[in-house]
This record gives sequence, structure tokens and C-alpha cells, in this order.
Amino acid sequence: MNNEQLLNLFVNGENNIKANNLFIEKGVLYSYGYHFPLCIKNGNEFIINSDKYSRTTSKHKTLLLRELNLKNIVEMPLNDILTLLKIKNTF
Repeated sequence: MNNEQLLNLFVNGENNIKANNLFIEKGVLYSYGYHFPLCIKNGNEFIINSDKYSRTTSKHKTLLLRELNLKNIVEMPLNDILTLLKIKNTF
């Protein structure tokens, strides 16, 4: 499976899958590891990490935005996303 296929599955509700350097776990899309959550799917809303990390991660984000095609998108910095993940994991 390539990254584009994984991103399509993520946008359409897949919760746990891995391909290349992207993976989905519990509705969170990660680029290269748990240190960089790229996007959280929250119902019909997609919360995208606005921080930059590397050229490859920027490419992942570009592919994701293309796949989302202007759906309900909110961008926030990494620290805010990590806080959301802590809250999400307490329930």
C-alpha cells in the first residue's frame, strides 16, 4: 500500500493501518512516529498539525490536504495537538 492509498483510507474512516512512513492508530495519522501526529480525525472534522518537521512530512501534509479536498479542516500547532491526544486518551 502506498501513502496515497493510506490517506484515502484515513479520510474515509480507517482507524488502524500502516504504509511506508505513515500510519494510523486510533483515528490519528502519524508521520514517521508518535512524535509527529499529522492529523486527528474527530467525527467529520480533521485537525491538522500546523508545525513543520521535514520535507517528507511536508509532502505527507500536502498529500493529505489534497485527499481532504477542503473538508472540515482545522489547523493547530503540535503542542495543542499533543494536549488533545492526552485528553482523548483519558476517556
